[in-house]
Amino acid sequence: CLGGCSVPGNSTKCVACRNFLFGDTCVERCPPGYYTFKGWRCVSFKFCQDLHNQCKGKSGDCHEYVIHNGACIPECPSGYTTMNSTS
Repeated sequence: CLGGCSVPGNSTKCVACRNFLFGDTCVERCPPGYYTFKGWRCVSFKFCQDLHNQCKGKSGDCHEYVIHNGACIPECPSGYTTMNSTS
């Protein structure tokens, strides 16, 4: 925990997580099949895919999220392009 816990030693009762939030539990890293999101929580592939699909073809201030290096990020990094962006 970061900032203390409402129940000492209980990773589900943290004020804030030191690393990542997965469901209602603080974890050191996201479990297999989950990706870091905004630097503090773990999300599923479907969550990131839904964000991507919501923004396809919309205005420039809407991000087509992609998965890169274990993270769900707002856009492809420089030098990368989206492949098969429908799934």
